[in-house]
Amino acid sequence: MIEYTIDRPGRLVRVRMSGCVTTADLVRHYSTVHGDPSYDASFNVLFHVDAAAEGPIMAELPDVGLQMEAVARLQHRTKWAVVMAPGFKRTATEFLLLGVKLGSVGMRFFDDDRMALAWLDPGHAARVPENA
Repeated sequence: MIEYTIDRPGRLVRVRMSGCVTTADLVRHYSTVHGDPSYDASFNVLFHVDAAAEGPIMAELPDVGLQMEAVARLQHRTKWAVVMAPGFKRTATEFLLLGVKLGSVGMRFFDDDRMALAWLDPGHAARVPENA
């Protein structure tokens, strides 16, 4: 499942991936987000990939990479932060996405929201309570 929310004041799209996700799900997700009137291509993206997000998308990472490249061509100078637990799945994902060409879009993996939000918006870390 892929769910998203758009934080217009924060200029951020929050995406949560869980359960069995396919490349087709990802294509539908981007179609929905890009059609959302609240969406702006200049917004950064915070992805949460939980431990249960499995299924075909792991085997389809080359296709996922092509989808990511297509989306990155629509965005310029934005950042994509991926919050994903450390371990084999994250290492494999990072390795398989090494060759993805994102142009001016920066992408990094993080262990938690606090680190990801600090990278996306360095001023944000000062505004987040310690227990958030």
